[in-house]
Amino acid sequence: MKRIVVLSLVIVCIAAAATAAGRIDPAISRESVGMKSYPAPPRLAAAANIAPAVIAGPADTASIAEVHAWNAEGRLPFQNGFTRVLPELISVRLTGTVSSKGGPAAHAGGVVAMSERGIVWSGKFQIDAHRVRLRLDNVRLPAGAVLWVYNDAGKPIAFDSDLLDPDGGIWAPSVRGGVIHLEIETPMPKSEAEAASFDINRFVELIALEAVKPQGAIDDTSCLRDVQCESASFLHQYKTGVAYLEYIKNGGGYVCSGGLMNDVDTTTVTPWFLTANHCLSTQAAATTLEAYFDWRYLSCVSTNAPLPEPMRGSTLIATNASSDFTFLRLSQITGTHWYFGSDPNIPAAGTTLHRISHPAPDTDGDGFGNPQPQQYSASTLSATVPTCTGAGRPDFIYSTFTAGQGGIYGGSSGSPVFLSTGHIVGQLLGFCGTASTINLGCDTSNKIVDGALATTWTSISPFLLGSGTTPPPCVPTQTALCLNNDRFKVEATFQTGAGQSGQANVFKLTNDTGYFWFFSSTNVEAVVKVLDACSFNQRFWVFAGGLTDVQVNVTLTDTKTGSVRTYFNPQGKPFQPIQDTSAFATCP
Repeated sequence: MKRIVVLSLVIVCIAAAATAAGRIDPAISRESVGMKSYPAPPRLAAAANIAPAVIAGPADTASIAEVHAWNAEGRLPFQNGFTRVLPELISVRLTGTVSSKGGPAAHAGGVVAMSERGIVWSGKFQIDAHRVRLRLDNVRLPAGAVLWVYNDAGKPIAFDSDLLDPDGGIWAPSVRGGVIHLEIETPMPKSEAEAASFDINRFVELIALEAVKPQGAIDDTSCLRDVQCESASFLHQYKTGVAYLEYIKNGGGYVCSGGLMNDVDTTTVTPWFLTANHCLSTQAAATTLEAYFDWRYLSCVSTNAPLPEPMRGSTLIATNASSDFTFLRLSQITGTHWYFGSDPNIPAAGTTLHRISHPAPDTDGDGFGNPQPQQYSASTLSATVPTCTGAGRPDFIYSTFTAGQGGIYGGSSGSPVFLSTGHIVGQLLGFCGTASTINLGCDTSNKIVDGALATTWTSISPFLLGSGTTPPPCVPTQTALCLNNDRFKVEATFQTGAGQSGQANVFKLTNDTGYFWFFSSTNVEAVVKVLDACSFNQRFWVFAGGLTDVQVNVTLTDTKTGSVRTYFNPQGKPFQPIQDTSAFATCP
């Protein structure tokens, strides 16, 4: 029986245009998007030479064995990390009482002090792991708060509330293990309600990504073709548009591939991004995304492939299992990149399909299959090979490759499949084959299955085609509040300590303002407004206030661009005022 296994400076050079039958041409762009400038970290704990607040030794063998088993069984997306719990809870509360100490003073296992910009907390964590992503829960960050994470040898990585997920927490950017520093600097709170706070009691340990060129152990992975060794000149443009992806979902770390997509707007660049639904399909996972562009060997003969700085964060725009696609907008991007065009027509049988991806072959037999830097493969589209259960035509396209055309593995999941002209026609679902061959990425008896862009097109074309085909404005419902000329859709969910939960009901007061109620229409729980401040700071502002202490998730969607912002109030805490004056950088 056949089965499917899912694999898991502003200079703009754009010549985009919608061509016949809905095609969009590709483009090269050097424009930076979403990059911010941050101050240098205070390095307070390092200067004070304090001891680590928490010490965590090596992971237990059972956790490592579970990751090994997941990958060895072909269960994908390919896993590269797992959650560990810290020996003790760290609770940071930068209240007025703490700030009045002046400092430096001990707090939450670290040290706190006043600074020119407000108040600083600095802590150290000693964690025996290759790479780490700390989890901050119950996060409350006032406007202007900045965090940094770094180890003794690494470059400090600054981040802020942009990485706040729908669960009210932040997965900090990944850093090498050892002694890890976490710092926050926030404006001096005027009241307890404005104080920054968060808890830390867990982290995801990420397994080593040491890239080793395939040697043929276990499967004959020597079929992989280093993109740096390819002679086709177009591939050396296209490779800049493909990224290696790391993200967190359900407490585990996973890897996939994906590619940038162009739109028809020649005046700006939006980093639209295509990958697979089976890779990630929620905003919670999209927020954790670290996209590594240009991860490849230094040359064809090199065995050195330094891991570049990732682009962090993304907004989930659309996703569906029907053609296994996920469409994102990256939160930031810099450097020169190829933006693939799109062709929503299924190619003719016999067409050569091209792919650049980051496979994860088991080169050393340890079951982890560390992802490879960019590799190239080609296949031939077939309209006659039998389809496999759950992936019928026309939602999926099938192709085969012959010896010498390369191979794909778990980390290739979501990678774009494209024509020689640079137009995407789908993204990788996986292999379809027999039980004895399904995990062998170089076995030519397997069929390659890609989600068809022809099916995906209806969901993503409003964003790529731009004016005239933009998403419809917000439609008011009992649970959807439409504000600012029906451009912004506002929704909320609630959950009580007694287990009651549901969608908040809404009531519109003015064009910009409305309120939520949970249990009775006479009992107002929260008020929200969206203001057009484009003439002031090129942003739409979001303000909200609450009269409740239950858990609340508020989601705002800009229906013109698909941009999403989420705000969270934890159970048992008075609803904290929201004063986000940089919420939506989507003017006009």
